[in-house]
Amino acid sequence: MIDRMISRTSVARGITLASALALGASSIRAETVSEQEDNDAHVIRQLLGPTVRTVTGELGDGDRLIDVRSPDEAFSGSLTSGLVTQHTRTGFPPGTPYVAIIDNTPFGGNFGPDTMLGSFTEFGQLVAFGDDGSPLGNGYASALSDIVNDDGSMRFRVTGYGDFNFDGFDDDFDFPHLEEGPYQLYVYMGVDSVDDLQDDVGDVDHFAFSGLTPGANFIARITDAQFDPMLFWMDDQGGIIESDDDDGGGVLPLLAGIVPDDGRVNLAVSAFPDLDLRRDHNETGAYTLTIEEVSAAVLGDMNGDGVLDAFDVAPFELALADAAAYAAAYPNLDPVEQGDFDGSGALDAFDVAPFEAALAGAGGMSVPEPASLYLLAAGMGVLLRRRAER
Repeated sequence: MIDRMISRTSVARGITLASALALGASSIRAETVSEQEDNDAHVIRQLLGPTVRTVTGELGDGDRLIDVRSPDEAFSGSLTSGLVTQHTRTGFPPGTPYVAIIDNTPFGGNFGPDTMLGSFTEFGQLVAFGDDGSPLGNGYASALSDIVNDDGSMRFRVTGYGDFNFDGFDDDFDFPHLEEGPYQLYVYMGVDSVDDLQDDVGDVDHFAFSGLTPGANFIARITDAQFDPMLFWMDDQGGIIESDDDDGGGVLPLLAGIVPDDGRVNLAVSAFPDLDLRRDHNETGAYTLTIEEVSAAVLGDMNGDGVLDAFDVAPFELALADAAAYAAAYPNLDPVEQGDFDGSGALDAFDVAPFEAALAGAGGMSVPEPASLYLLAAGMGVLLRRRAER
């Protein structure tokens, strides 16, 4: 499991589990909807209405997909009617097997050129070609398998459907092929067939929550699941901003952040151990995903009422003297996150003076019975000595 440390900046902003749970959600009328497939990628994420704050979903059986993230070679090209494009790479061990595949819809959608792909020797002889067969694109993209030429080269030509001799003309009608549009050509070395590129992957679900207040703090979490879930916060390009495994308690994840300027938060649900959102899991089951806006916490708010005032003195003393008693009295609050003024990662005697200063500065109030705090601090000599020794 992943243990995520919450930064001091995050604590100052109030983006913590304890403070969020204590202060509650905003007043928006929350709506619950069901997950709608297909939402297995960021580009086809499910766009949710501005009042939706809860989604009930399910990770299904997954798919059998090709991994195009790390081809050994990649080429970009664009077909024009009547023309043939060429791509060459050299410096490979002769006889090495490879698979070449085309994605004829590299920017998404269903429209792309109907390609023909050929591999050629260093002398310009066609040795292998493919019409369709690529697992990428719209079904009209090409794939082939071959070996590296004797001179260590791989030489490809791409043309439009019907041009089987790669001269730019449709062989049946003797006029230029009509296929046009961009494509990507990927090459995988040491692979004998397209089937060897494909693998079973788990299901993932992508969502875009909208209608949130720009600049507001939010908490997103999975509140129940029939599997060990992972939760990801994504930027608009599909990059991972933050991920979590089990900060929500048990195996349930929780993420906290600030709503972007467009009021939208992109989230993705996967399962452990898929730490990088590569669909690397075999889990299935239902889950509930929620998001809510929360008010910012106040450092020193030891009773969780959202303000720093005289009513926080007794809880502060209790947390210093008896951590177990404080946890029993305030089960939704973390005393370190609420009262660690000096950023040491611990609540101890060194936090007493800054707590008093913060309390005095909150509306100019005085600290009731300050002597008790200093007596308590003086009684924590062991902690002081330990800190001094470090």
